[in-house]
Amino acid sequence: MSFEYLIANANGSLDTNLTTIKSAFEKAKRITVKELGAKDIDVVFHRAHEKFDAGLKGVVGHTPNANLVNIFIDGKTKVKQDNLVGCLLHEIHHATRMRNNVFGKTLKEILISEGLATLFETQRAGDLPDYAKVKYSKKCAELARAEFDNPEFSYADWFTGGNKQKGIPRWFGYTYAYDLMKNYCKKSGMTPAQLVDKRLNNL
Repeated sequence: MSFEYLIANANGSLDTNLTTIKSAFEKAKRITVKELGAKDIDVVFHRAHEKFDAGLKGVVGHTPNANLVNIFIDGKTKVKQDNLVGCLLHEIHHATRMRNNVFGKTLKEILISEGLATLFETQRAGDLPDYAKVKYSKKCAELARAEFDNPEFSYADWFTGGNKQKGIPRWFGYTYAYDLMKNYCKKSGMTPAQLVDKRLNNL
């Protein structure tokens, strides 16, 4: 079993965040190994080259498969440890669901995975991220439910970019997913950690 990290920092652009990166990784690793059974993951820290939205607080993650987590940090920002820990917890939850073959492909399945990851990071890092605080209408939720079983949904429309023509606000998917999973966990008495290997077909 291996769980390691690499800092892509040949040009020194992440020097001001090195201590935070190392301590955040160790904290996230302890939590996820204990609560999720996380293993066989390489976490790579990069400097982000695009301009970040202020709401992302200098850090964003992407998990392409069960064995790799990419964390992108704004080199011009001194990131806070709690924000970086939260991002790591979120992405490692994704990686673990992928390893358990329950991450999913349809809009409903991705909402479940995103909602569980966001709830997990909020419970353990102590702060609900800005992308999960979006105001949305009942109509928007109904539009999402109509596409629940669609494996070819637009990730940009539902999660990262929004769609003004359809009335979908930016980051709607993360907020709606968080609300769905928060309610589900409250009713079921289960936690995001306990659900890391569950499909939740009854949602």
